[in-house]
Amino acid sequence: METPFTQKLGGEALGVPPMAGDPFARVLELLRPGQRVRTQGLQGAARGHALARLTRTLKAPLVCIATDEEAADALANDLAFFLGGKGTPFEPHVLRLPADEVLPYDELSPDADAVADRLGALFHLSQGTRFPALVLSMRGLLRRVLPTQVMKELSERITAGQDVDRDELARKLANMGYQNSPLVEDLGTFSVRGGLIDVFSPLYEKPVRIEFFGDTIESIRAFDPETQRTVDTLKEIILLPAREVIFSEQTRGRAEAAARAVADRINLPTTKLRERLDAIREGLPGFGLEGLLPGFFEGGLGTVFDYLRQWHPEPLFYLDDPMGLERVAEDLWAEAERSAAAADAEQELTYPPLEHFLTRAQAEQQLQAFRVMEGGGLSLTQGEAPPVLFPFGTTQDVREAILAHHGEEGALTPLIERLQRWRDTRIACAVACGTLSQADRLKRLLLDRNVMVRVHTEPLEDAARLFEPSVFAHLFTGEVSHGFVDGAGGIAVLSDEEIFGARARRRPRRSKSLDAFASGFKDLKEGDIIVHTDFGLGRYAGLTKMQVNGVPGDFLVLEYAGKDKIYLPVSRMRLIQKFTGGDPTQVTLDKLGTTSWEKTKKRVKEQLLKMAADLLTIAAARRAHSGHAFSAPDRYFAQFEADFEFEETPDQAKAIEDVLGDMQKSEPMDRLVCGDVGYGKTEVAMRAAFKATLDRKQVAVLVPTTVLAQQHYLSFKKRFKDYPVVVDVISGMRKPAEVREILKRAKEGKVDILIGTHKLLGGDVTFKDLGLLVVDEEQRFGVKHKEQIKKLRALVDVLTLSATPIPRTLHMAMSGVREMSIIATPPQDRRAIRTFVLKFDEQTIKEAIEREIARGGQVFFVHNRVESLPSMEETLKRLLPNVSVGVAHGQMGEGQLEKAMLEFTEKKHQVLLCTSIIESGIDISSANTMIVNRADTFGLAQLYQLRGRVGRSKERAYAYLLVPTRRVVTKDAQRRLEVLQRFTELGAGFSIASHDLEIRGAGNLLGSEQSGSISAIGFDLYAQLLEEAVAEVRGEPPRVQIEPEITMPIPALIPDDYVPDVHQRLVFYKRFSQASNPDEVQDLRSELVDRFGEAPDEVDNLSEQTLLKIDMRDLRLRALEGGAGRLVVTLGADALLDGMKVAGLVQRSKGVYRLTPDMKLVVKLGAEVRGPSLIAEARKVLRDLHTCALPEA
Repeated sequence: METPFTQKLGGEALGVPPMAGDPFARVLELLRPGQRVRTQGLQGAARGHALARLTRTLKAPLVCIATDEEAADALANDLAFFLGGKGTPFEPHVLRLPADEVLPYDELSPDADAVADRLGALFHLSQGTRFPALVLSMRGLLRRVLPTQVMKELSERITAGQDVDRDELARKLANMGYQNSPLVEDLGTFSVRGGLIDVFSPLYEKPVRIEFFGDTIESIRAFDPETQRTVDTLKEIILLPAREVIFSEQTRGRAEAAARAVADRINLPTTKLRERLDAIREGLPGFGLEGLLPGFFEGGLGTVFDYLRQWHPEPLFYLDDPMGLERVAEDLWAEAERSAAAADAEQELTYPPLEHFLTRAQAEQQLQAFRVMEGGGLSLTQGEAPPVLFPFGTTQDVREAILAHHGEEGALTPLIERLQRWRDTRIACAVACGTLSQADRLKRLLLDRNVMVRVHTEPLEDAARLFEPSVFAHLFTGEVSHGFVDGAGGIAVLSDEEIFGARARRRPRRSKSLDAFASGFKDLKEGDIIVHTDFGLGRYAGLTKMQVNGVPGDFLVLEYAGKDKIYLPVSRMRLIQKFTGGDPTQVTLDKLGTTSWEKTKKRVKEQLLKMAADLLTIAAARRAHSGHAFSAPDRYFAQFEADFEFEETPDQAKAIEDVLGDMQKSEPMDRLVCGDVGYGKTEVAMRAAFKATLDRKQVAVLVPTTVLAQQHYLSFKKRFKDYPVVVDVISGMRKPAEVREILKRAKEGKVDILIGTHKLLGGDVTFKDLGLLVVDEEQRFGVKHKEQIKKLRALVDVLTLSATPIPRTLHMAMSGVREMSIIATPPQDRRAIRTFVLKFDEQTIKEAIEREIARGGQVFFVHNRVESLPSMEETLKRLLPNVSVGVAHGQMGEGQLEKAMLEFTEKKHQVLLCTSIIESGIDISSANTMIVNRADTFGLAQLYQLRGRVGRSKERAYAYLLVPTRRVVTKDAQRRLEVLQRFTELGAGFSIASHDLEIRGAGNLLGSEQSGSISAIGFDLYAQLLEEAVAEVRGEPPRVQIEPEITMPIPALIPDDYVPDVHQRLVFYKRFSQASNPDEVQDLRSELVDRFGEAPDEVDNLSEQTLLKIDMRDLRLRALEGGAGRLVVTLGADALLDGMKVAGLVQRSKGVYRLTPDMKLVVKLGAEVRGPSLIAEARKVLRDLHTCALPEA
């Protein structure tokens, strides 16, 4: 059977007719070292099918070479589908050896994850680990790597029970390229705390905690980097180098000598050389040292072939697209030579290309020793033997057939007919679904049409035994590039993309589990502003140890106006929060002993009560009005859902469920969906719009700007293109006659979805049957327009979208008065934004822009000084004379700015030179490179949001953060740069930036008056007061909150030598103070033991006192004081105690309990009661008091 593919590349194209017969037998017969076997017909998943069968028959592993990293990823997926999945970093099945996207001459630091994956792969090869397939790109094969000897010397296997010098191990980790960090959350970091070493080795998916008893390793445990809690116990751990630029005693000396030798060759001035030598001596993995890497090791770098010889004596090489591979090898060499020459001209310290890469001829020579098979594309290899034909059928026409039926009852009919035909000819069909939820979706769609399917949770093991007469399709979780049909082998494979269309697979990032209140203390620095519930805004001046009545304790030092200080015991940290919600530099500290703070709180509370009352009135009016109850989602809706090209994040799925639920109620919907740009709000609106059109209702989408109107129009058109839904737009871009025609059709009901700016609110706009209004960015509309929107709220279903994320605490506070859905899980593409920090260099800028334009993309160039934009525009035009550059900044008139943005959206410019005005609201999927000039002058939150403008499509996105070349940066900027560098390398440290953004979002959402309130009292207290105001307006009794005080002659603290990092201690103190039940306290204690080893007595005392405090809060008791021979419990007027029962308790105690006139319960104890037994007595007293509690306690 010939496919269109084999017809096109038949014998004529190759000069010889293809061979018939069993292709597998023929390949096995021809394979021998030094001879290449050409094949034809191996494309997509057929490669994985054929190669998996060959590796099993030959009992030899595969080395598969693809043209580039993307092709290598696709080939690895195709192989993994037939080889039992990819495995884990520690036990791989299909192993990827990634190449760097940058050259050693680029002055860019290579991607840390790619380096870690490469080192992991090289380690497995050096150890002879058994796995069936290694996949790499041509660039990965030619790139020289760490010598095998160095990999062996720097790798270490450590087992439980082994004797190891802890300090020696810490030194070795530093030599292996691991970075010392207080908290291990990222690959390549380690931390030493007492008898514990935490380390994150490239071979593992999770970091590992090594616990010592003396010099003996007592246990090895894997832990979750987010919660820092143990998840598994290991018998051993293998440590390997964390980076390639390694600074050990030996490499430092060689690197210095290499730097001097290269400096002599290029006549580098001594001052410049000294800079480099200082970096080497200090062991800074700075920019540009990759070019010197061959000089770090005696004899230079090794090759991948060195490792392959240690892995297996006779692997089978598979070359995918041989002509493409030759072209890539030639291009790489030309690019390396050009970059090396430019680096020499710039007087950079680098070795020539021959020291960094193999030539194509060298690689060809090495391949002579192996069995080689070619496939997937043209081959120009000279030889007598004709190519071996694999006569597989194609499945790539399935999608076209489905599209031809789209929007009809039988959209999946072509697929079902194909499945029936295959089943009738005893061909089993396996469908590779990107995720389990996608498999479930396909299962439901097919079961609805009475087509039997089986969902497999295990990978495909044996394709030959898959056929079952009653099953039409077998659904597996996995990815393949595209399917095939092997009639002789009885197997057909389909990709879910061939059914539903191309998808941009994204892995949702896990959200941090630590609550925002506590995590604020993780980064609390001396000098930061804090909010004390009773005393107001103060400045944190550190954590100090003090003795009170001879008992040591930890105290926070808080400074107020006039140099007044408060020493706050850590047990009362519940009363303070880190100040967020305003500019800390503009804050005026409160003065102790005045009423100003109470007045501020009262003013804010009054504003909040008014706002809560207004919101409740609107909600009540809406509930009184009867609206349209939409029908439940049907099969058409399921098909529309299945066409979504991304995997929904959990938050997004919940928002969709909330919206559809609201639409099915008879009262009009009024829901707000919040989330940053690109988090998937538009899809929520599209699902709602589709539901409305299915019920024959019209939809209006209201947006604040022409740019957004155009953007929404294009994205709605694209999403609805396969359905009979009419989408149109009215904005400043349309001629008046066009607008009149569109409005006429809308009035007649001939437009289903109408998108527009505030023109939609005009009196001349009427709909035949409007059912849903979607409002995007409502806070950007004027007062008049907001009033018109408010009127519509009572009549039709309204869905409001906001691109400013808001904190969950605000969401909780407003529940019941405003229906909200928050999308806080960023949809993280598996191809994360590649971020580089580098010095300003015209050549690098030119290459970055050319690289993006060459793949059909666009570039944002952010330059935040309006006055020097013209000179930067001239520079860009000089560097890139054939590139169109647009300019946008906030000082332009609104019309001009919109025009500039619109032209960029419509691809009239390839580069947009702009200020940070693009921070919010803009979403251009073709712009996937961002260059930020003077990145050192931006705040972290700004950079985080700027960077989020790229990386919206399936393309890899790049962010280049430029810093000045020779200018001295301020100390503060240097600190920010260090964070930037860490952000590039470790990807951590951005939770605080995003928290700041959320606070800003809260201000935008609630309006300017409320923004002022947030900056007056800090966000956390604001959210607390808002919750109280909402409860009060709803007529709920006010909550009385008592913060009890406990004074005991027992040290209750976390010792410095137990948790050395002050920020970690603060977080734990805050979490102890926030604990609201015994389970939380027990969990905290367990976490301390897990992370820092056996808890000292002081920590046990802290846990016990926290438990006492929880009991006291339940009863609203004010204080507990323990001393020689007695305990005193201050009951207070708010105590939830029955007076009669307390009197009875005192009477029955026979003198042990005594109640004083000022409501204190004095408990008589024996002189011997002290320490832990004092706490036990206190617990007993509180148990007795619980028997006297009022019913509501």
